[in-house]
Amino acid sequence: MSDVQAQQPRSRNVVWVESKLPWGLDIFLDQDGVDEQSGKPIKIPRPDTRVRLNGANSGRIVGGYGMTQVDAEFWAEWMKTHKDFPPVKSGAVKAQPTRERAMAQAMDEKDLKTKLEPIDPDKPGEGLTRVTSSAAIDNPA
Repeated sequence: MSDVQAQQPRSRNVVWVESKLPWGLDIFLDQDGVDEQSGKPIKIPRPDTRVRLNGANSGRIVGGYGMTQVDAEFWAEWMKTHKDFPPVKSGAVKAQPTRERAMAQAMDEKDLKTKLEPIDPDKPGEGLTRVTSSAAIDNPA
């Protein structure tokens, strides 16, 4: 068990979190703090609650999603304050109560685009053209 997972609260209730982010994500529960510059109250991460979500670069991938087992109470608490986090709103990060449901959902939604995918060099995108390596050498920017 990694140090990150060891810090995760443990209960009998777990959820399976799916993350299609290419690098995974460290999530924390928040605590009240004060901005040093403005003196205004802010939320800051509690380091003792760190949980690392596997991403699309992990060894546990289903349908392009990294899978991580997370304490259900932790996940519910985190979601209260992060429900508007763009990867949650887009469906790139989500959870299911069982491994089987998470795997089924990941396969059903394998074509979801996060806009963080690598660029296809043959179709680089609107307004972009493929540059051959020799052209880049002959005409450096």
